[in-house]
Amino acid sequence: MKYNVNIIREYRNLLAVLIVIILLFPALLKSQTAVNRYPLDTLYHRPEDILPALRERVEMHPGLTSWEVLGESSNEKLPIYGLRISNPLTGASESKPSVLFHGQHHGEEPIGVEIVLYMSRYFLERYGRDEFITYLVDNYNLWFVPTMNPEGFRIVNHGIWRLKRKNNTDTNMNGIFEKRLDGVDLNRNYPFNWDQDEMDDPESPYFKGHEAASQSEIRAMMRFYERERFQLAFFYHSSASGAYSERIFFPWRWGGQLSPDYEEIRHLALILAANLPRAYHRGYYTVHQFNTSPRGFARDYIYSQHGTLSMLIEVGGNSPYGEGVINPPNDVLQRLKRKHTNAMLKLLREFDKNLMTGRVIDREGTDLAEREIIFDLKQSPYKKNPR
Repeated sequence: MKYNVNIIREYRNLLAVLIVIILLFPALLKSQTAVNRYPLDTLYHRPEDILPALRERVEMHPGLTSWEVLGESSNEKLPIYGLRISNPLTGASESKPSVLFHGQHHGEEPIGVEIVLYMSRYFLERYGRDEFITYLVDNYNLWFVPTMNPEGFRIVNHGIWRLKRKNNTDTNMNGIFEKRLDGVDLNRNYPFNWDQDEMDDPESPYFKGHEAASQSEIRAMMRFYERERFQLAFFYHSSASGAYSERIFFPWRWGGQLSPDYEEIRHLALILAANLPRAYHRGYYTVHQFNTSPRGFARDYIYSQHGTLSMLIEVGGNSPYGEGVINPPNDVLQRLKRKHTNAMLKLLREFDKNLMTGRVIDREGTDLAEREIIFDLKQSPYKKNPR
């Protein structure tokens, strides 16, 4: 039998190509998940989806949930929503510790919004089925704030501009809104260490504002923090630059000066990090234990004023191709939300294990409402509004 040499050679070449494709397929598949998707993929919430999502949770679990408008944005007067999950039949809310899950300060960081909304649904769907989640809902006030920057959120999630970080205040005061120049970085506008921040260029993406607490979004959060007096607060970020990606920050280390609860917060942060695998590289999240910058950050403000153990969690992951933090497609986003929820449950177990609760009463045994127990060694020297 005679064989055509050219045909044999073509079959060999084809076989070689198929082998290369098979060998490279995992890398090609990963490359599709390790690039930015913009406009954002279909599972990301748009501005018009936020309120229906909260209402859906309340309609499905009316005895455990409620939503409210916490304030409004500075320029477009867009509402800032909060969702509370707690069982009122297991005690008054004032008698329970409160935890805040805060999805977004910066418009360019949409992943935190998705984590917070996913987590709220996850807790509700497993109430009565998962022992620890049932315990949390029965014994805590769990608050979820998807975004407090609805102006930046609108621009990013409507596909207008991926890198909109600030709100929409006309900071260069030329009477024209310029989405790439105008706005205040809301995580630098809190009135604690604001004066030490050097970002005073009104067209910088990190502009701190012309005055501390100049933005209505910040004032709304300040009232909210004062009202709820959170024991724990988690602020999710995913800065597009990727400079601090997959890292956890907490208050504070300024040279040799540590916050009064530094070791306690560090302990919790290490537990969270140990349960958070990185997205596109080997290893786990790291905890920032070096010096931090004294600026008008939410985590430092809420801790300094209310003793809230707080963390900033830089989520997402850096692209291997130098794109910075990735806003991933739907399937990767789903995995990311699940792993952050699972890691958070590990942290909450540890916190609850060491939580001290009690009642403040007078000599006759009468409850003394609205009283604080002060531990001198744990009291922030920066608190401006003692009661």
